[in-house]
Formats: sequence, C-alpha cells, structure tokens
Amino acid sequence: KEANRIRSNIAALIHKQDAVQKDVDYITNIARQLEQEIDETKDKYLQLNTRLIEINENSIQIHETNELYNGSIIPPATKTMNYLDDCSKILCTNERYLLVHHDSNLCLLDKELNIIKEKSWTQGWIMDICWSSTLSRFLVLTRSYLFLIDESTMSVIRIQKVPKLAWWSCTCSDTSLYLTTKDWASNIYQFTLWPSIQLTKRWQPPQTCKQDETINNMIYNKEKFALMIYNRLTKAKSIELRSANTFDRLWALNLDIDYDSRAIRCCLLNNDEWLVVDWNTSNLFHISNEGKLKLTCDYNPSPSCAAMFGANTLVVSTADGISLHKL
Repeated sequence: KEANRIRSNIAALIHKQDAVQKDVDYITNIARQLEQEIDETKDKYLQLNTRLIEINENSIQIHETNELYNGSIIPPATKTMNYLDDCSKILCTNERYLLVHHDSNLCLLDKELNIIKEKSWTQGWIMDICWSSTLSRFLVLTRSYLFLIDESTMSVIRIQKVPKLAWWSCTCSDTSLYLTTKDWASNIYQFTLWPSIQLTKRWQPPQTCKQDETINNMIYNKEKFALMIYNRLTKAKSIELRSANTFDRLWALNLDIDYDSRAIRCCLLNNDEWLVVDWNTSNLFHISNEGKLKLTCDYNPSPSCAAMFGANTLVVSTADGISLHKL
C-alpha cells in the first residue's frame, strides 16, 4: 500500500510539474522507510529451498601432469616383465612397440608388455637402439656393427656402409643417422638415411667433446642433441644440449653422480624435458628444457635405460626386468 501511495504522489507531482523541496524530502524519507521494511521482511519470511546434490565418481576428474610423481619416487609400476638372462638392458620405443633384448632374442612388445614377435639374436652385445621414422625401422648398434630391424617381419640386415669401429650410441633425425665412438675424445659420424645410408661427415673434438671426455649417450630432438658426457680427469658426468647443425653448446648441467665405469643414459620426456638414468646411484634425474634440475628420485632395482612409450607412459629397464609407469 505504501509503495502504491508513493507512486501516486510522484505521478501527481510530475503531472503538475510544481514539486517543491518539501515534497522531494517527503518522498525520500518514505522511500527509505519502505526500503528498511522490505529488508526486515526478507529476514523474517524469505525461505530458501535447497536440495542435496548427488556426486558420483564420474562427477570429478583429476588430471595429472606427466611430471615425475614427487621428489622421492615415481608412481608404482603398472606392468612388469622379468629378464631371463644377462641381456644388455637397452630398449627403444616407437608409437606402437617396444624393442628389447630378452632371453637371447630381440622381442617386440606391445603396451601391455606382451611379446608380439621375437627373433633369435646372435649378432653380439647391443650397445644402443634407436628408431628411424624415415626408414620405419629400428636400428640396433653392437660394439662394431649396425643392423636394421623390420618390425613387420623381424628381419635383421647389417648396414654395410657403416665402418667397423668401436661404437657406443646411435640416434636419428628425419634425414640423418648419428653414431658416437666408444673412446676418449669421442667422434660422431653422420650418415644420410635416404635414399641410402652413406657417410657424409665426421665430427671431431673439440666440437664433440674434450680430449679427456667420452660421449656415453646421444639423443636427437628438434634440431638439437642431448649428450651424456663423462670426464675422466674430473670424474664429472654431465648432460649438454647442443645445436645439431653446429654442435654449439646451448646449456650444460653437471650431475651429482659417483664415478662408475658404466655409461649413464638419458631419454626424452614430454615438453622437451629430459630424464637421466644412473645405474650406479640408482637415481633418476629430471631435467627441464632449460637445463635446470627439477628433481632427483631413487629407483630400485637400479635402472639401466628408460624411454617414453606414448604420451604418458615411462618404461624403465633394470637389472631384473622392465617396468611401465603411468605419469
């Protein structure tokens, strides 16, 4: 009623167009009183009806990043496979399969660690394995030779154009194959991949490393190399990122790793980050794409080699076998 009375008074004043200050004051006071009464009515009589919201297990989703789980461990293994013999512990993945040396065979495994295909291996100790998307072949490097492995037929073909040297590591870009020598002042040999594998260049110290250093491992990624380098004078082990075109150093990181004669290895993670695997200290080192140490975690049994198997699975080879971890 009071609101209707105020509305009528305002309409009359507008019609007459002769409102004086006392009329304005009167209407203002009434409006303030009305506002106060409305607020009091809300507090006394306004009822809020609520109902319980049902939340089931699909209502909330937690998305994890692919970072290592925390500073001490990575997530528990989802799948494992034990080794049956003294194999080299080297492994390599492509989009579909994992290639390992197991029970005197080269074995092609799926993402559940089921053996899909296998081939007897008698060509010697395996130093490294890499995948060439250009050739659609695995390349298996022994102490002296390089072999092509066809995942469809598991055929093994030795590459005759690769000289017999003491080899240690291999990696591929879309156009080139790179092999490192197992000696002090390591050399890096560059080969074409297509239409045939031919030697095109030999990189030597001081471009590759110093005279008292050796390159344990080498991984190509986006016009860059990650090199694992050991210095026999300082006993230092480090990871370096280099330009693939000039071998200029982009960054380097010394690692707190005790001296051991076994090679340290690295693998590429998502976001151009790196994982260093050290068998001697049973540690994994997570390195940012800017060359900063993000974390160190223990891993037992002692890890020998690691690789990403798809976007969010880490596969680790140890003295006992192979484990898959969801990151």
